[in-house]
Amino acid sequence: MYRSLPLRMKLFSFAALCLLLALAVVGVSVATTRAMARDAERACGRLNSEKLDQTVGAVRALCATQQDALRHLLEVDLKSAHALADQRGGFRLAPEPVTWSAVNQFTKAGAPVRLPRMALGATWLGQNADPGRPSPLVDEVMRITGATCTVFQRMNDEGDMIRVCTNIEDAGGRRAIGTFIPAAGPDGKRNAVVATVLRGETYIGRAFVVRAWYISAYEPIRDAAGRVIGALYVGVPQDNVPALRTAVGDMRVGATGRTFVIDSQGSWVIRPREGGSDALQPVRGELAASGPRLAPGAVAELTHTEERGDGSPPVRKVVRFTYFAPWDWVIGVVVDEAEVQEVSAGVVAQGRHQVVLLGAISGAALVAILTCALVLARTICRPIAQVVQALEATAAADFSRRVEVTSRDEVGRMGAALNTAIAALRASKEAEQKQAEKDRAAAEAERQRAAERAERGASRPRRTGRRPRPSGSGRPSGPSASASRPRRTASRRRRTGRPRPARRSGRRPCGTR
Repeated sequence: MYRSLPLRMKLFSFAALCLLLALAVVGVSVATTRAMARDAERACGRLNSEKLDQTVGAVRALCATQQDALRHLLEVDLKSAHALADQRGGFRLAPEPVTWSAVNQFTKAGAPVRLPRMALGATWLGQNADPGRPSPLVDEVMRITGATCTVFQRMNDEGDMIRVCTNIEDAGGRRAIGTFIPAAGPDGKRNAVVATVLRGETYIGRAFVVRAWYISAYEPIRDAAGRVIGALYVGVPQDNVPALRTAVGDMRVGATGRTFVIDSQGSWVIRPREGGSDALQPVRGELAASGPRLAPGAVAELTHTEERGDGSPPVRKVVRFTYFAPWDWVIGVVVDEAEVQEVSAGVVAQGRHQVVLLGAISGAALVAILTCALVLARTICRPIAQVVQALEATAAADFSRRVEVTSRDEVGRMGAALNTAIAALRASKEAEQKQAEKDRAAAEAERQRAAERAERGASRPRRTGRRPRPSGSGRPSGPSASASRPRRTASRRRRTGRPRPARRSGRRPCGTR
């Protein structure tokens, strides 16, 4: 079937095949470009998330470094306080009782309680609530180390610890003596500090002290029998770490990213430098609830919409956060979603541009292929069709056709050669026709001459009195013989060169020679 197709159809079929191949290549290229754009978008998203995670991780690492430094510092301060206490004879319980107005530092509930006096050597620590009057040991520890210091006395078998000597002040600006740490918190859970001290171990970490959170160290105080009768505390306010706060607050991610820290209650520890306290108000509760559930070192993501008070449209925010358990901190970074997606959006736009460019190139290629197919069909098929028509006419003995030669390529040369062959055949045919006409004219002339001779012979009178020739003489008789004789005589005369005799004027009588 394909062999019987015209050459034009074959060329168009080839062009259609090229078009299909081009479309297939373009389709594969477009699909590949889109896949690459999607992969690049995902990769950019991962890179952006990793960048945010690196910032969060850097803050967490900074906190961990600060925690280690503070831990080491508190260990040194605790040893200094312990050494000062030993120099003054150590802690002991005097037999004389004293009444305290004990106040729960969490619930603020108060009740009187009678306890033995806590003494340092031979000196009772007293009940000094005036910051203007010196208290033994604690003021000296602060002067030497710069840390706050407290001496606790065990109140009961449950392990409640009451402050009997401290340099920590309450909301009224007085020494917070008489406040106690309950063995169990308001939620019924055992207090980690009290539980650790009652086990005879030293607690170093975050603890709520009177009315704020401190990075603190608690060491058990034992009597001569080894029973825990109290605790020695040193610590620094968690919020009072200026180097850490400055480092965290100065961190930036891109143009809009900023860092922050809240605790598990949703309270600000380090506010974002820009945006105010309401920047994360819609999600602070969710961050505070989600942070403690994260695995150590894990980072989670949260998105929210921040409303602008100036009438501008709301802005989508992306929050990446982690949890630092030693300080109960939720550390995070918040950034505009548009900035996070800026690079990936650029990659997507570049991919779309490439797809459009491929489409334009493929369209131009398709037009070029169609144009080439039409030009080839016109420059090759039409001359070949003319050659075929001329050959068919020549085969039918029609030599009037000519091929229009418009090029000098093989097709043009073939047409020129065919025109030459047709011209030669036409000239040969015309020569044959002329020769045939000449032959017909000569035959016609000969026929006319024969007819004239016959006519002349028929018009002559018959001769009488002639002696008939004997049979077998070989001479013809009759009018034809008489007609042929003069010709033979004339031919003999021409051969012999004798002149023709003059015709006599008189007629001979019949039967005479």
